[in-house]
Parts: sequence; structure tokens; C-alpha cells
Amino acid sequence: MAQLVLGALYAVVLVLYAVSRIRLGLGHHELLQPQYDPKDLVPFGSSALNPFSWLYVPSLFYVMLQGWVIGAVLAPISLVLAFIGSERGRWLAATATATSIVVAVLFLSSFGQDIYVWYLD
Repeated sequence: MAQLVLGALYAVVLVLYAVSRIRLGLGHHELLQPQYDPKDLVPFGSSALNPFSWLYVPSLFYVMLQGWVIGAVLAPISLVLAFIGSERGRWLAATATATSIVVAVLFLSSFGQDIYVWYLD
């Protein structure tokens, strides 16, 4: 279950990236320029009353602390549970394993490294 939460936090990062590109009409390399700070691109601004800000802060810590590593470490355990768990547990464990693998591969790609640098800028 923790892997799914970690995957959701990375999805928040990717959604902010996609929304920012669409809203500003910029290409990938243009958005990565220093003038486009992610905290300034949170929809409806950064404030304590904005729920999008509540999603930004945990996702920032996820990226800062390289949360994908935790998911990658938990993936083999989930894979074992996918084979020996109950019917519902198998699907949940298999989904968690797949999520961790996708996030790790995406994070380790050049695109993921660009997003990492942009998000922590």
C-alpha cells in the first residue's frame, strides 16, 4: 500500500509538470528554465487554503528524499506477496510492484532527471 501512495506522490509531480506545460504553452526544455519555478506554478497559487498546495508539499519531500528508492526496495516484497497472497491481496501487491517499477524506471530516465532538477530548483 505504501508503494501506491509513493506512486501517487510522483504522479502529483508529473501532473504539475503536464498542467504547467499546457497552461503556459511551453516545450519541455523551455519549462525547465529557472524562471518557471514549480512552487509558483501550483494552480490557484501557493497558500494554506489551496488544496493543491497541500499536494505540492508532500510531493516535494518525496522528490527531495528520492522516495522512488523506498518503492524499489519494497517491490520484491510485494512481488512475493503477489504470488502467495489472497485473491484481493494478489492484485494489490501486483499493482504496487508494477507502480514501483514504473516510477523507478521513469525517475532514472533522462526525463525523470530533468523533472527532478526542475522540481527541486
